[in-house]
Amino acid sequence: MIQLAYLVRVIPSESFGQFAILNLILEVFAAFSLGGISNFLIYKGSNDRRTVNTLFFCALFIGIVFTTLLFLLSPHIANLFNILEITYELKISTSILLITALASQIQAIALKDFRHKELAIIEISSRAFSFIFAIYYAELGLLCLVGSVILYNLLRLIFSFIQFRALLKFSFHFDGSVAKEALNYGVFDFGAQSINILRKHVDVAILALTLSTSDLGIYHVLRQLAAKPAQAIQPIISKVCLPAFAKFKESKDTLHKLFKDFYAIQAFILSFIYTPLIINSDTVITLLFGSAYSEYSFVFSFLSLFWFIRITNSSLIGPLVQSLGITKRNFLWNLYMLLPNSAVIFISSKFSILSLVIALSVYQALLFPLINLYFIRYATNVTFAQSVKILTFSFLIFALPLLTFEYFTKEYVPNSFFAREICIAIISFITLSIAYKASDVRKRLNRLKEI
Repeated sequence: MIQLAYLVRVIPSESFGQFAILNLILEVFAAFSLGGISNFLIYKGSNDRRTVNTLFFCALFIGIVFTTLLFLLSPHIANLFNILEITYELKISTSILLITALASQIQAIALKDFRHKELAIIEISSRAFSFIFAIYYAELGLLCLVGSVILYNLLRLIFSFIQFRALLKFSFHFDGSVAKEALNYGVFDFGAQSINILRKHVDVAILALTLSTSDLGIYHVLRQLAAKPAQAIQPIISKVCLPAFAKFKESKDTLHKLFKDFYAIQAFILSFIYTPLIINSDTVITLLFGSAYSEYSFVFSFLSLFWFIRITNSSLIGPLVQSLGITKRNFLWNLYMLLPNSAVIFISSKFSILSLVIALSVYQALLFPLINLYFIRYATNVTFAQSVKILTFSFLIFALPLLTFEYFTKEYVPNSFFAREICIAIISFITLSIAYKASDVRKRLNRLKEI
């Protein structure tokens, strides 16, 4: 968030619009380069030399193929979006595909060994160095944004390789039967991820054809800010939940309790982060991006609401289906949802950006019971009523004091020296402290630590 808050004041909105399109292309091709096999090792529960090396060579081959393919297609893709000036940046960013494919295999081995703490340190260190790069080379514009992403992924690969080299067991052993099984497992996961990425970025794809790059850049900046907490938390949730779900996949009662514990903890954390963004959006936007963006506070508020609903409902689905080997179910869900999702975005975007984000929030809320029925209840027996109760309780704990401040107290607080921002922070942290001690979140966290 700090990086985005600084760069938005230095880099023109056109560059953010170009980066939004470039990021869409990269994420789609990254799903292809991972081939859906990155989590097969955890699902399989085996890390013998032959399996590890077979998966590594599969990842290497798939990564090289799609890196080369995107490099060759870059000019044509840039022409498709009528933004030829991103061709150079798109070509150099293709290296991310191979880097990500290799890093995902190394990190899967570490996850299988429950090395979460070291993975978290690697993640934080890589992001810190990419942050320094982005701040130092901000004048490069689009190239700065692309360079920081490349550096982050490259450092993640290098640090992972150094830290977990003893687990890698490299050799030239290759087992065709393991490769076939991994690809059979991965084909639906890869398909689900690809379609899910299209669903996640279809708004950018549609708006790229209807808005100027400057307006698209403004939307992308607001979208990035709203999505940042979700993007930061989701990989952590996945890395912690995936091996835990895989460990107890044979016991539905244990999986039921485990899922409820994870769901309650993530709902509590996300409520703490997102409630101020939803309720106090004007103050947050002005603080981070300046008064020039304050007119978009309602857009940001509904974008934050959309991401809050989306991440609380879907962040546990990925590790759940991967650990249970029901990736086909996830693939079919994303396939079914692609058309209605696109229709909602296409129709609502014709009115205004505000109507778009309101429609997205309502649509995501309507999917809540369907997601529960199709995934959560099917796999864990956790009901829709249980999920709603946990989520509503967590949100209201933080929302009530912030709503009181926003509509009854805020006008009496001077709008200078960050007084209002400090009040929001104090209210949020006091609520967090009281709620953590008074609710069952601490007990749930202690149970997970025992695992």
